[in-house]
Amino acid sequence: MQSTIERGVLPKISKDITNEALQDLCEAFGLVYISIFAPDGLVSNYGYLEIETKSKSSCFNLPKKKQIDKAWIIAKINLINTEARTFQNLSKTVSKIVKNIDGGINVYAASYGIGVGNLYNKRRDFFLTKIYEYLDSAGIKYSLKYSNAMYVTKVIISKTRENLEKLEGIKI
Repeated sequence: MQSTIERGVLPKISKDITNEALQDLCEAFGLVYISIFAPDGLVSNYGYLEIETKSKSSCFNLPKKKQIDKAWIIAKINLINTEARTFQNLSKTVSKIVKNIDGGINVYAASYGIGVGNLYNKRRDFFLTKIYEYLDSAGIKYSLKYSNAMYVTKVIISKTRENLEKLEGIKI
């Protein structure tokens, strides 16, 4: 477990936020890493909180006016641990399925799940059938959508906690 604070001019970080306090939060919530970066205001006005758990890493922009305290950090930790998280990149998780299909540039891992190129792809149906077989055999929920120009079939994988656990445990 590791924690760091880099203090700059912006934003206001509460005095009770120390490296020791962040270390305590790491231990209490089972985090791998937590870091606060507040810029000096000369190059950038952005700051961020980075939190890494055993399964994912997330960054949050620091508020510009509100003071950062333990309650704010705990709220962000809880946000990571809930299913309400709106964005999670699945490309690393589904890459093992994509590698096994061996679709070359026609099949690729994406943040939403798996993309299958439609343009000049004579084996599109074969690739989609293989993807459906892997996902159905593991009980993973997904839906299909198409890009605006219909060049890509998007296999959008549901990001519920149960679904993500099944996806991690898929055997290929």
